[in-house]
Amino acid sequence: MIELPGGIVAGKSTREDIINAYGEPTDELETDYTWILSYELDIYNGVKLTVDKETGWLREVELENIYKGMVAAGSK
Repeated sequence: MIELPGGIVAGKSTREDIINAYGEPTDELETDYTWILSYELDIYNGVKLTVDKETGWLREVELENIYKGMVAAGSK
């Protein structure tokens, strides 16, 4: 079981639960089957939460935490 801060639980929490816990997303994409709520925490850090339209539940959590030094070192 994946449980995020604010009591958000994969397979249980709804889109409305997520918005109530974290506020309006930075960006939201609606597809035929899902809502993808994106929260940008910093230029290199964010989270995407995918909610299944059929069940209404959170089904996927994607975290991005890029180390700033790696980006700077890798760019030429």
